[in-house]
Amino acid sequence: MRGIIPAILMFLSTSLSAFNPSYYDLNRPVGSKISVNFEQMENVGYVSGIVKKLNEAIAKDPDNVGLYVMRNEYLYLLWDIAPVDKKIYYAKLGLRAAEETIKKFPDHPDGWINKAIFLGVYGLSKGVLNALSVAKEMRICALKAYKMNKTYYYAQPPQILGRLYFKLPSFPVSFGDLEKARRYLYEAYRIDPTYPYTYMYIAELEAATGNIDKAKKFILDISNIKPRTYFEVLIKKWTLRTQKKALHMLGEKLDRYNYDFLLDPLRHQK
Repeated sequence: MRGIIPAILMFLSTSLSAFNPSYYDLNRPVGSKISVNFEQMENVGYVSGIVKKLNEAIAKDPDNVGLYVMRNEYLYLLWDIAPVDKKIYYAKLGLRAAEETIKKFPDHPDGWINKAIFLGVYGLSKGVLNALSVAKEMRICALKAYKMNKTYYYAQPPQILGRLYFKLPSFPVSFGDLEKARRYLYEAYRIDPTYPYTYMYIAELEAATGNIDKAKKFILDISNIKPRTYFEVLIKKWTLRTQKKALHMLGEKLDRYNYDFLLDPLRHQK
């Protein structure tokens, strides 16, 4: 009987129309039934299949903003788990999807914040100089999202702005500003202290400015976050894989331009 019930649930889930966005929703509460195979969320082929079905769903229901939001989320996951030689390809797909979201829903923050994110990961995938070339456009997009709703999706607008000001060189090369980075990142943390990436970003900032003990505390505090949704379980799982390496890096002299606790291409194969 135990083997039959999961098989029936799987059949029902795969039989559902792609028109139903809940079929793909990783943001369901932990403990609820979930139709996507959570254990396959690090499989590029599996996640690509979800994106394909979301594209089909959008074609059938082009005015459903939830489908666009979900596609952007899965495209970021796809870029994140992709092998290094495929990251540029998936970053371009994500950027295109974000621009489609903006065109369709210009007053919704999701398209703007995802355009900022995908411009950034596209630039990083191509190299530091390319990241510098898209920095101003990233800031424009992130500020638009910030003005629309700075609390949106785990406070991503201030989180991305803080990340941008932290990673960029200062004037005259670019507009990096550690004090602005600190203001935005801690604002994101105050709005939603449940997102592991924010902890890592603050830890990088504190480490780069010599506050090693504070950086270490933020890295260790990730273990205490209690995930509420399957998406949060996934992000915590990935971040904890980087925890040991991040703590080790605190003992070294850190250069904010050339290291990143979360850009570890092997963390999805561990």
